[in-house]
Amino acid sequence: MYRANFVDPRKSPMVYIVSHNWPKRWESPGEKNDITVYSNCDEVELFNDVNASLQGRTKREGMGKPVVWNKVPIMFNVLHAKAYVKDKVVAEDLIVLQGLPQAPAFNRLYTDDEKVKDTNGYKYIYRVNCGGPRYVDQQGHVWEADRPLTADDSWGSSSWTNGFDNLPATFASQRRTFDPIKGTRNWSLLQTFRYGKDKLGFQFPVPDGDYLVELYFIEPWFGTGGEMDCKGWRLFDIAINGAIVDSHVDIWNEVGHDQVLKRTYAAKAKNGRIVINFPRVAAGQALVSAIAIAAKEKIKAAAPSPLLIQQARFDPDSVDLSPSTWLDIGDEVFSGKTDYFTVIPPALFGATWLRFPANLTGQQKSLSFNVSKDVDVYVLLPKDNRNVYNSLADYEDTQMKIASGGPTPSIWKIYRKRFKENSFVHLSFGKNNLPLAPVMVVPVSKLQSAHDLKTSITYKPSTATRSHGTTAIRYLEKEAIKLPANGPAQIDWTIKTGVADTYSITLRYANNLKQPIKGKLTLRTLDGSLLHEENTLFTPSRAGKWSYSYSNTATMINAGQYVVTLTLPQSNGLVISNLDIQ
Repeated sequence: MYRANFVDPRKSPMVYIVSHNWPKRWESPGEKNDITVYSNCDEVELFNDVNASLQGRTKREGMGKPVVWNKVPIMFNVLHAKAYVKDKVVAEDLIVLQGLPQAPAFNRLYTDDEKVKDTNGYKYIYRVNCGGPRYVDQQGHVWEADRPLTADDSWGSSSWTNGFDNLPATFASQRRTFDPIKGTRNWSLLQTFRYGKDKLGFQFPVPDGDYLVELYFIEPWFGTGGEMDCKGWRLFDIAINGAIVDSHVDIWNEVGHDQVLKRTYAAKAKNGRIVINFPRVAAGQALVSAIAIAAKEKIKAAAPSPLLIQQARFDPDSVDLSPSTWLDIGDEVFSGKTDYFTVIPPALFGATWLRFPANLTGQQKSLSFNVSKDVDVYVLLPKDNRNVYNSLADYEDTQMKIASGGPTPSIWKIYRKRFKENSFVHLSFGKNNLPLAPVMVVPVSKLQSAHDLKTSITYKPSTATRSHGTTAIRYLEKEAIKLPANGPAQIDWTIKTGVADTYSITLRYANNLKQPIKGKLTLRTLDGSLLHEENTLFTPSRAGKWSYSYSNTATMINAGQYVVTLTLPQSNGLVISNLDIQ
């Protein structure tokens, strides 16, 4: 978005509220700071409703510099920015926030021209929310959750990950936006989407014959906050059963940014199915938000590919539970209650999960279900009270937390256990009058999380056991340990890991000599068994700067406690600060 700051605003005016992926920035109305807007125009005006100015226009200070507002009274769920060149509005941007009261003029964001509607004379067989959960539209029609294709006699989606083992099925092919969508009141249906190239596809079993295929698109990225010309930035073909039915589809060129584009095609089923894919992408990637398939006569839909959670029920009364899918921020935590998720660890986005009534307690129920693949089952507890649940004794503490906002904000600890395909999962909550929090299920994957998203635990020098002659000091404004100028030294840290994994070991240090200092790093169990040993070298540090020594456990270690030991035959005044385990 920033490149527009360096072009003529009369040709490509731009204004962008930071950030569209941050809808849950505030939990309640009040005075807010650091509201940041980028623009290449003369002035920017900020609104806290569709058209209610907060503080009038603000001049931009210079090229590339954002406009920032502080101490602004934010009361409603709309932030709207207008950019001006010579007193004329030339660009606008708007985001809808979650968790704040609805703006008085909110309904102005809806348009009367509803694009999401049935075609007269047809009976609908399939409706699918591509990249999103089950959705009931304004007319009461159910759009089923997108799910990976697992069998030829079921319907589902596929992507590039089908060519690889043990990858999340929708990895790098699913996203969502929080922006308002023009041309519909069914924002949630269009805000999720699947994207990709020739490997992205959808299959629907049907008898051979004639059908109507409806595809819904939006352009979620190109053109955000500006009047720039995005023609040709996304170009793709659409094929049904191998035949090209549309070429060089350009969503932005047809409807612009965040507006519904509906395409309808007559299609013939071949070999008992309709297959939709995107065989050629000339620019960007293909993208689709929803699919509907209809016929003149009534036809029964095939079963969808199975969810990860099967036959979920409360015991002993065997009340069946319907799993939810595509876990995301903004989802209601409990049915019948308005609390919603505000913080979700990356590992749980898109999870299949069980949402319970708010008034249900562990004293009343226990829970059981089957899993259709190798999965990790995550259980949420309101605090560190795992021991009161007998069935959770062997669940690992993930060191992760999940949070909700609303009338009763909460933070839960997350525990995990791995189950094999077709396993039976039973959670007995005993006689304790404790609330049942959601249970979440994620397929096992060999894809490593991004390093900066993994939980990191810092061990301060004060938590270490150190040999004689070391001194606790403050160095470069940090707590540290100074080792003796002559002779050997040793430092031990007792660390705790929450899940079975390979862990990185990072030491922050300062070596003020001109030559390296040699040491040895070991990892042992509490009973002294050696798990890993390696030599380490502390190279000279720049004056007034910390240096870092990187290592790892070399192999996967289980949840538990371990001892990391640093030994130096000649410590030479080395300064050691934090130990980070990630």
